[in-house]
Amino acid sequence: FWTTAWQNQPLPASPKAMASSKVLALFGGDTKLQKELESGVAKAISARLLWIRAGNAYRSMGHDVWEIIPGNRADYQELFDDWAAQGLLPETVIYYRPHGEVASRSVDIAEALAHGLFSLVNLIQELHRHHVPKSRILYLYENGQDSNDGLSDGLGIALDSALAGFGRCVMQESPKLNCQFVGVPVGQTPQAVAAIVTAELSSHEAAGEVCYTGTERRVKHLMPLTLATTGTTILRN
Repeated sequence: FWTTAWQNQPLPASPKAMASSKVLALFGGDTKLQKELESGVAKAISARLLWIRAGNAYRSMGHDVWEIIPGNRADYQELFDDWAAQGLLPETVIYYRPHGEVASRSVDIAEALAHGLFSLVNLIQELHRHHVPKSRILYLYENGQDSNDGLSDGLGIALDSALAGFGRCVMQESPKLNCQFVGVPVGQTPQAVAAIVTAELSSHEAAGEVCYTGTERRVKHLMPLTLATTGTTILRN
């Protein structure tokens, strides 16, 4: 029997150079995060940063900004077809899901799960359809408790666990795809989020699930489950 456990695992004091990437894509976030990533990680590796934000239809806004309906398959297809025509297919994708998307009382868990899965599935399918080699997805989500309404993030935890499980399955079926899930504390500044992105992209680790809590960086590991041999019923075949 096996179980999962979070273990403190800091990044190396001397990070390696980030893998070269001509194009980075940011799905979600706001203008401040876009600017931080553009002047930070993108500039460090001389990459072009594309920003995709939520809208009510697919459209190119100019200046490397696009709008799509999140979860809409047709919008992802049109977006990637346009990128392919311009030679802009991204090797690295940063997907940012803020806590507020699932903290609201009006959001049903089935709706949130479908929205999250469809967005991730569409993204992975397009990377495969356009044969993007050795693509990497860095899926960031805010964890913790919503400071505005005091709701516990049980819905968010369920959603993130389901998406992380889906990501593990995808990596088993597509070894060339590196899909990493990173939890960051609620209310982090764009500068702090950008610093985490830079650190994770520099780590070259195969860690599938990472969580930042305060000053600690924790990684989820599979651990053998030790069963008691006395005072309890032992399961047998």
